Amino acid sequence: MVKFFLSVILIFFTIFSSMNSAGAETDSELFSRGEKFLNNSEFGGAVKTFQTLIDKYPYSKFLPYAIYDQAFAFLETGEYQRAEANFKRINKDFSYLKDLMPKVQFGLAECYLRMGKDDLADSLYKASLSKDPSKAPDVLFSR
Repeated sequence: MVKFFLSVILIFFTIFSSMNSAGAETDSELFSRGEKFLNNSEFGGAVKTFQTLIDKYPYSKFLPYAIYDQAFAFLETGEYQRAEANFKRINKDFSYLKDLMPKVQFGLAECYLRMGKDDLADSLYKASLSKDPSKAPDVLFSR
């Protein structure tokens, strides 16, 4: 009877753990899926996927890039305050990422432009371009 009970527990544990791991995605898989959503202009899916990565993997190497990409998706869905919050978070927490910071500054400027804060947008654009014009994003934002 004890062997039967232990066997049932072992089978249940095996089934449960395989079901749980089958649905789990790595941070890399989530980031790739979020990028696919962005590339297909499926901004709602991108926002949700990047949020899952942000919540599940707070120490991921993809975290600052997921926050940035989510901010871009927020821009495209008209959620400017959320985009602004993401850009500011990157400025605060990830300022050491020199490859990302110019894009963040231009993204924040674009966010301000879309919010009607033209003076803030203009000063950010000018400050970013004066530091290094070659770092201007190759994607032009528009209203």
